[in-house]
Amino acid sequence: MNFYEQTSSCVSRLSPTEQNLFNYIIKNLHIVKDMSIRDLSEKCFVSTTSIFRLVKKLGYQGYAEFSQALRDTCLLYTSDAAD
Repeated sequence: MNFYEQTSSCVSRLSPTEQNLFNYIIKNLHIVKDMSIRDLSEKCFVSTTSIFRLVKKLGYQGYAEFSQALRDTCLLYTSDAAD
């Protein structure tokens, strides 16, 4: 399941801060996929705990699984565009 499929049903339950963070991730997916949780927290001016909470709400076990889903989704859409 790609990132968009995984998260689509969870977005309505996000807090305003989580919504902003989610929007940043969506708009910058190609950059965020390679960021550490600390880098992302600094870029978005939130704590690493806020990011971890978001990741859990989106249905991932942790940040590593979340990052892998982002990378897989980018790869999927890059492959589709090349075909």
